[in-house]
Amino acid sequence: MENSLSFIDFLMTPIWLAITYLLAHRLRKSFTNKETRPYFFKALHLKMAGAIMLGLIFNFYYGYGDTLLYHYLGGYAYTSFSENFDAFMHLTFYPIAEQDNVSMYYTAGNVFYLKKDYATYFVIRIVGLFSLFTFHSYMAIAIIFGFISFIGAWAMFGIFTDIYPRLHKKMAIAVFYLPSVFFWGSGLLKDSICFGALGLVFYGFYHAVIRRNNIVQHSILALFAMLILYKIKIYILLCFIPMLALWTYLQYIAFIKSNFLKFVFAPFVLTLTGFAGIYAVLILSQGSAYEIGSLATKTKINSTYLQQMSLQGSVYYLTEYDGTLAGLPYYFAEAVFVTLFRPFLWEARNPFALLSAIEATYFIWFTLTVFVKVKIRNFIKTFLKEPLVPASLFFTFAFAFAVGINSGNFGTLVRYKIHIMPFYIVALMIMLESNRRKTVSEQSLELLNLRNKESKNEVEQAITDPNQENTTAEITQVGNRKLKIPKKFITK
Repeated sequence: MENSLSFIDFLMTPIWLAITYLLAHRLRKSFTNKETRPYFFKALHLKMAGAIMLGLIFNFYYGYGDTLLYHYLGGYAYTSFSENFDAFMHLTFYPIAEQDNVSMYYTAGNVFYLKKDYATYFVIRIVGLFSLFTFHSYMAIAIIFGFISFIGAWAMFGIFTDIYPRLHKKMAIAVFYLPSVFFWGSGLLKDSICFGALGLVFYGFYHAVIRRNNIVQHSILALFAMLILYKIKIYILLCFIPMLALWTYLQYIAFIKSNFLKFVFAPFVLTLTGFAGIYAVLILSQGSAYEIGSLATKTKINSTYLQQMSLQGSVYYLTEYDGTLAGLPYYFAEAVFVTLFRPFLWEARNPFALLSAIEATYFIWFTLTVFVKVKIRNFIKTFLKEPLVPASLFFTFAFAFAVGINSGNFGTLVRYKIHIMPFYIVALMIMLESNRRKTVSEQSLELLNLRNKESKNEVEQAITDPNQENTTAEITQVGNRKLKIPKKFITK
């Protein structure tokens, strides 16, 4: 495949980098606080670097790949915009047709269109739309993809730090600084869009259901992000929805202080959230390749195929699955292990595989550290007191199984698993912190109370000292006194 970079990239890349950073600067004040603000631009730098690095590597090292193919095929929509606007509308917004005479000229060589690969073609449509604003510059489109991923990552980080503000440094490592996450989750790939959408689903659900804050707005945001996941990678949604249902159940039960009321309401809440989660999964999976009723049969087919291919040395080996539900637990554990902890160092065949192997080795080391250091009673306490931990582990294991039996090779696997890596690392970090006398939530609550107390004292000081810096914000009438209140303490 010919190089996707051209002279237009030298013009559009700095322009879109400038637009991205200006927009980020506008958003920074509204979506950061004292603890999270230092990470904002650091995380954005990593996303932009990942997007550009991925493009350079695939253009000059590999010379082929999904990212280049998406850009190439998206160019047909861009070309049709000026040549045949009716064809552009068909390519971009209309369903894939059996016989489409209007756009046939632009789809003749598009294998995803001809095979009706709706998920991949949806990404190509996005590339075609972005091409209109970037003159079909590969790097400019990659920067936009990276920024979408950054938005979702920052939303995810915001939730973790809202629940556990004391652990903000560790949460930043889990969300931003894992090499696979910022590299494979930043460029012109499906994974960047899906990572961004996953973060927005997490953010919208948390504020709408857990915090019950601006319910309508956050619900719309979550549903829109769910639609993106449904269009591109439905299996992420099928694993994430049960996690949200479990998290809701555990969180609302944790809100009930009385043991008697917990005993009375727990079965009702479990039934309600469980039914909602299962119903959503059944409806979403109906008619798709991930339909629940045929799970065992399709797992058997995948197992047989991967075993045959592994004999050729092209993919990893999984024990042949017998196709029964009884044999599923062992196959489940093996697939989860492959996803989280492989490739091993001696399985690396190139520099990029070696980096993945080093990262997988870190996962092994960190997991063993948690199991060695954390006492059994603290494991139990964490699962009972920290609802996000069991919910995150459920999502991790369910998703790891799904991609472990479907990926086929380590190169694909490392891209697929980036969506669960932050959740797994966060769960381990919280369990490691559980060795303290108080739970992580209790420690975080103390920090929030201390922060609120400090803010209150600062406000009182500002009220009694009108000559203090930044006290020129607003005159407020309190009884017979006019007080100057600092801008940062005024809620609009």
